[in-house]
Amino acid sequence: MKRVVIILLVFLIVVWSSFIIWELQITKWEKTITGPSIRVDLVLILPILIGITIYVIDQIITISKKK
Repeated sequence: MKRVVIILLVFLIVVWSSFIIWELQITKWEKTITGPSIRVDLVLILPILIGITIYVIDQIITISKKK
C-alpha cells in the first residue's frame, strides 16, 4: 500500500473518531437539559464528514488504479 493511502486512511480514522467522541459528549450533555435540543451540529458537521469520506475514498481508488 502506498504511503499516501495509509495517510488518507489514518486521516479518516482520526476524523471519524473525533466525531464519535463529540457525539458521546453531546449525548451526556443532552441528558442535563430540559426540553428539546436543536442539533445544528448534525446539519453542519455530518454532511462535511460524509463529503470528506467520499472524497478520500475516491482518492484511494484513483491511487490504487494507477498501479
